[in-house]
Amino acid sequence: MRRTGRAEAKPINIAAGVRRHRLMNKFTYGNSVAVRKDAPDHLRPGQPASVFGVFLPQDRKGSHFDQFAPGVVYSIEYGDGGAADVHEDFLESL
Repeated sequence: MRRTGRAEAKPINIAAGVRRHRLMNKFTYGNSVAVRKDAPDHLRPGQPASVFGVFLPQDRKGSHFDQFAPGVVYSIEYGDGGAADVHEDFLESL
């Protein structure tokens, strides 16, 4: 078999779309975050948590997401095992 040229290779992060993903959201899986002090009480303001889910605007399917403003929504887990879906405006880095 004769090779006619080298295939156009891309770094794995670009080929897999990771680069685009990181540009659209503030946090990613496993990041340590805190719920902002001005968040609604049911989100447990001031509590540290870990990100375990990221829903980009194009991934927000279903009526559950109607309660959130446009933007990225994160699933977070608190230290006691509780969890919540939180709009990015109510989270900050630790």
